[in-house]
Amino acid sequence: PFFASDPSLLLDLPEIPTAAGLAPAGSLSVAELKDDLRNRNAHVAKRLVDVTGWGHAKVQAEMNSIAGVRSVASATNEQLARRLRYSESWLRKLLR
Repeated sequence: PFFASDPSLLLDLPEIPTAAGLAPAGSLSVAELKDDLRNRNAHVAKRLVDVTGWGHAKVQAEMNSIAGVRSVASATNEQLARRLRYSESWLRKLLR
């Protein structure tokens, strides 16, 4: 096109995220975010097991209950983020 020779008219646009999780460079895909949230939830669960003395299954069940999550395997990113926030709050209260 005739405007290609004018650098002031060039515009870099990021890739558009898709349902498959394609995300702009430098950010996490939907799947990567879910993995990160699951890992962070697992870390908090381990700390809660240490602090409460409860078994892993009981801590996981309580984390799900306080966040209103049925299971981590089927949870959305929003649900995993909420579960993480509530569990971190629970842990902070126990460490006071």
